[in-house]
Amino acid sequence: MEFFEMRMEVRHDCPFSNISAKFPEVTIRVWCNTRTHIIELWGGSDEELEAMLREPKLVGEDHIAFPSDRSLRIVSRGCDCGSYPGVSEIIDEHECWYLEPSLIKGGWEQYRVFSYGKENLNLIVNEIQAEGGEVKVLSLKQLVYGLPDPFLPSSSILAGLTDRQISTLAEAFCHGYFEEPSQVSADNLANRMGVSRSTFSEHLRKAERKLLANLYPVIRMAVCDCQSGLCSSK
Repeated sequence: MEFFEMRMEVRHDCPFSNISAKFPEVTIRVWCNTRTHIIELWGGSDEELEAMLREPKLVGEDHIAFPSDRSLRIVSRGCDCGSYPGVSEIIDEHECWYLEPSLIKGGWEQYRVFSYGKENLNLIVNEIQAEGGEVKVLSLKQLVYGLPDPFLPSSSILAGLTDRQISTLAEAFCHGYFEEPSQVSADNLANRMGVSRSTFSEHLRKAERKLLANLYPVIRMAVCDCQSGLCSSK
C-alpha cells in the first residue's frame, strides 16, 4: 500500500483564517480535539495580541489565557469547528489525517496531510476549492519508509480523558507545574481550580496514566527503532 504526504496552504472563509489576515504579523498555532481548542499566538505587538484576545470567534466566551513574552497561550473550552466548512473536517471525510498543530499566518492555514493513496489528497484539494477556498500545494510525495516521526491525532492522544482531566493537565502545564523546579505547587493549582488538593492530584494522576496508555504504541515504536539502530544518536 502506498503512503503519501502532502504539504499545503489554504485560505478560505473561516474564523481563524479571517482573523489571521487582520493580524498578519502574528503566527497562530491550533490544537483541537473537537471539544477544546488550544491556541498559541506568537509574534506581533502586545497591542495586537490583546486585540486578538478580544476576538470572540477566535477564543470563545469560556477561555483561559496565559501570557508570556511576545506570546499568548489560550485554552478555549468549546469548539465550533462543525459550524462552518473547516479543512480538518474535509481531511477527515476523505479518510486522511493531518499533523497538529495547524499553523496559520497572514490568512493562510498550513497543513501536513497523510493518506493511503494519492487520490484522496486530490479530492481534498478539489473539495476545498469547490467550497470557495484557495489552495497552494507545496509538496506531494510518497513516503517510502513510513511516517517521518511517530505521531497520533489529538483525538487519539486524549481518548478516554474527561473534560476535568484535560483541564487539569492544561492548568498544570501552562502554570509550570512540570518544570524543574516546579513553578507552582499542587495546592496553588487546586485552589485556582476550586477543588481540594487530593481531588486535583487524582485528576492529574489519572490523566497522566491515560496519556501514557494512549501514547504507549508510539513509545514502543521509538524503542524498537532505537534497538534496531534506526533512531538518532543525538
